[in-house]
Amino acid sequence: MDRKMGDDSAMECVRDDGGRVSLFTSWTYPKAEPYVSRTNSPQDIVQLQASSVIEGKLYCKFTRDAVSVVNGQTFDLAQDRYNLMIVAGDSMKDAQRVGFHNLVYEATGEPMSLGTVGAPAAASKLLLRLHGALMLTAWLFAASVGVLLARYFRQVWVGKQLGGKDIWFAYHRILMVGTWLLTMAYYASYNRLVHTSAHTPAQREGRFSTGCTGSSVTLHTFLAS
Repeated sequence: MDRKMGDDSAMECVRDDGGRVSLFTSWTYPKAEPYVSRTNSPQDIVQLQASSVIEGKLYCKFTRDAVSVVNGQTFDLAQDRYNLMIVAGDSMKDAQRVGFHNLVYEATGEPMSLGTVGAPAAASKLLLRLHGALMLTAWLFAASVGVLLARYFRQVWVGKQLGGKDIWFAYHRILMVGTWLLTMAYYASYNRLVHTSAHTPAQREGRFSTGCTGSSVTLHTFLAS
């Protein structure tokens, strides 16, 4: 229904070890086992029309009933609007469950009618790019220059001061405080990204580790500045 995976009706195009391609339907669960299951999803609402493998990528063409009921929810593809997600992975959890979408994850930016002609617009990645730009600016520029000033420029601009401090130290402090502020902005964008697509314990553990590492580095920067 929305841009986040969970409580959604899914169509699976799966190729087994023998090269046979099959089409299934399943239901996704938000951040809880079994994550995805075919048990409560009727299999007769979809029909595989064609399939192919091009340059190692699996493509499927299929139809789905205009109106279907999955896990107690009615999906009316002719009347209602839905967010579409396209995901791809290279493994199975078991014989009845697809693995994590480690290859592709794309979602439409807003709900759309399936009768719309043309390519759907993908969700904006502006926040993700801003997230990366803030960290690059903070640590590759501000922090690095601040450390270089403290290490190699103590004897430069001797006798010159800024705000009552030696000029090298004043610039060092400005850059390190700037690093801290940019990192805080990074965390603001990070908190928004956390709510997008963490569905497995491994993902949540990875995000927790990133947060802990970033917090310790940020605290060090604050104390150093």
